Amino acid sequence: MNKPIKITATVPAKLYVVCWSRQDLNDAIKAGDKETAIRYLSFGDRGDPAKWIEVGTAEITVTLKSDDELTAAETLALRAELDAARLAFAAKQADILARISKLQALRNEVEA
Repeated sequence: MNKPIKITATVPAKLYVVCWSRQDLNDAIKAGDKETAIRYLSFGDRGDPAKWIEVGTAEITVTLKSDDELTAAETLALRAELDAARLAFAAKQADILARISKLQALRNEVEA
């Protein structure tokens, strides 16, 4: 079994100003609500600079799961996607079969 990999890097901490303001971030910090403050931030480079302001830097450590764990998680996600596709296909089939049945029933009606 492969071992997890640990990566540490210093990256920009940015605030998505389309959704949150500096005041929102400051309020969370003043309230001691670290989890909310962290949720307001994103780390690393982002797209449109008009939507993101750099508010600082962050040292981030990420421990990646092992390849075996990641493969198992991806397989579960793909199986769930496959199940959803099968359900959608079955529903579409049932709809088409019902429409065919209605058409055939109309042709077989006896006129009074």
